[in-house]
Amino acid sequence: MTTICQTSISVNRSQRTRGPGQPSKHTFDRIRSINQALVKAALAQQAIPADRDLAERLGVSERTVRDIRLLVLGLNRWALREWQRPQPSAPPERELICTTPFAGLWLLASQLIDSGLTRAAERLQIGLRTRVQPLQVVLTLVAWAALGFQRLFHVDEFRHWADMGLALFTGSLRLWSDTSLWRWVHGLTSESAAEFYQTTASQVAGRPGSQGRFSLDEHVVPSFSKLKPRRLGKTRVPTRGRSYPAFRLYVPFDLDLGRFVGVIVRKAREALSQTVLSLVLEVRRLRRRAGIPNPDQVRLIIDRGAYKGSVFETLMDDPQVSFIAMARATANNVRQWEALPECLFRPYQTQGDDNPRLKMARTHTTIRDCKYPLPSVVIRDDTPGTKQHWRVLFFKNPPGRRPQAETIDAEYRQRQEHELGFSQYVHALVGHSLPKAYQMFREPNADGERRKTVSTAETPLSQQAVQLVAWIKFLIFNLIKDFGAALGKEYAHLQVATLVRRYLLRPGRLYLEAGCLIVQLDPFRGAEALQPFIQKLNQRHLAIHWLCGLILQVEIAAQPQGLAAVPQVLGQKILANSYVASPT
Repeated sequence: MTTICQTSISVNRSQRTRGPGQPSKHTFDRIRSINQALVKAALAQQAIPADRDLAERLGVSERTVRDIRLLVLGLNRWALREWQRPQPSAPPERELICTTPFAGLWLLASQLIDSGLTRAAERLQIGLRTRVQPLQVVLTLVAWAALGFQRLFHVDEFRHWADMGLALFTGSLRLWSDTSLWRWVHGLTSESAAEFYQTTASQVAGRPGSQGRFSLDEHVVPSFSKLKPRRLGKTRVPTRGRSYPAFRLYVPFDLDLGRFVGVIVRKAREALSQTVLSLVLEVRRLRRRAGIPNPDQVRLIIDRGAYKGSVFETLMDDPQVSFIAMARATANNVRQWEALPECLFRPYQTQGDDNPRLKMARTHTTIRDCKYPLPSVVIRDDTPGTKQHWRVLFFKNPPGRRPQAETIDAEYRQRQEHELGFSQYVHALVGHSLPKAYQMFREPNADGERRKTVSTAETPLSQQAVQLVAWIKFLIFNLIKDFGAALGKEYAHLQVATLVRRYLLRPGRLYLEAGCLIVQLDPFRGAEALQPFIQKLNQRHLAIHWLCGLILQVEIAAQPQGLAAVPQVLGQKILANSYVASPT
């Protein structure tokens, strides 16, 4: 017989699980609203809101608000009132962050922010998981090119914590390795990379002062590789005098601004004559995005590489395009120029050229695959033994204008600024140091390191990394030239390498004081040229958004640090501590 009734409650469980009923009132939105209301009032030195008022606002009981404030947030009213008591303010002290050999690089901060480069870089996206932020990658590439590092892995030499000055410029406490940066560059999504390029390029195209005159030319970048098949093809590299695997950069140059506008990457065998119409579409698209009135009206200064009858016919049919192009001295063209009567020629003296045997005439030239006779300025050099006997310019004038032949030749000569810009891009900014324009497949060695490249392939993203890094370098050219123009008219014509050597490659120290990042440059010869620029920069109270909004302030030290300020004392100490002063 059973004398004890069985119970359904287990002795190992203190209570039953909670069944269905009223949901918890401690929701995330209510906790956040109460926290924001209390902390905001405390920091703003306002009256702390009562629990009853918060309960009415949130539609809960006063007891629920009090439980959230005390048990969840741990905010007592006496602690909140303690926050509102005025604290004795100590005078801010200047704390030394580090000494850096690249303190002058911070002079470009205003150009980086005003150009929109930093904001556009924050919107870049990568398809992989990584801790590296996109702005840190772009600023590292900016510093790499501006300081003239030949290879990206050379930045590794400054990754020690003692060299923090360059890392802070990139928005981090240490520099990232070249492997991380290249992985980032090659892993960008095509949408974000295209948006970054179009945003920054359209801002250059929309700058005031541009009259729509663009020089169109090509630049061959060698890509030395023995791997076969050669995905890029081979072409003659002008600086080497022979053919190498290479690719071409097509970069329009605004002759009025003296700045590069956009970039197109093509294979080695795609000449300017095959790309010039795409360049016109690219320039118009960027001007249209920039909101320029009448963006399709452009004037082109074209190199001899664009010589093709169908190209000139398309340009002649476009009513909003005017151009000046160099003609080729083909046998058919030379016969037409030699048939010109001597009475059409007149003596011509160019500025800076004392050749007395130049003569000029105006005529029309008929070329193959073009139904229009092209207006031509024919310049003949009668110097005996000259290699270039004919120099002829095809042209199409803007509506309502008829410039003289001398004016057309002088305008074409302005494209030399484009060539000088390319030269500075290559030598001052190490323009040939770019990612490979193809994907490499590598096999691991015995240590698991992927060292040996076994094959290559051209993918849809092959040229994206090249375009991104090349365009960042062209943007740096623009920014450094803008920095020179900000110094004054006498400095606007200086080359990029000169501006970097004189002002950006300057050592100094970084200080932290009262929410300001103070960049103190060591004194140097010619520092007085920076004083007006530094004064305007400091008056702006420029916030560095990639360093939590610190205000940038720049100054030049009154004298060098240490014994360098007193060279006579330094000389005495050197002699006193040398064996020469007390021979044994």
